[in-house]
Amino acid sequence: MPVEITMNGQLGLMLPSDDGHRAVLSFVVGDGRIARIDAVRNPDKLRRV
Repeated sequence: MPVEITMNGQLGLMLPSDDGHRAVLSFVVGDGRIARIDAVRNPDKLRRV
């Protein structure tokens, strides 16, 4: 189940997976619309999440 988080000051979702790794999606919003979605799955970058 996705978990709402804040990543680098932006709204994000943490997505757990069956293999024990996580993925994080962060959303950049401009003019009330999603302008960009950044995805991070590197475990070294997600240690603090």
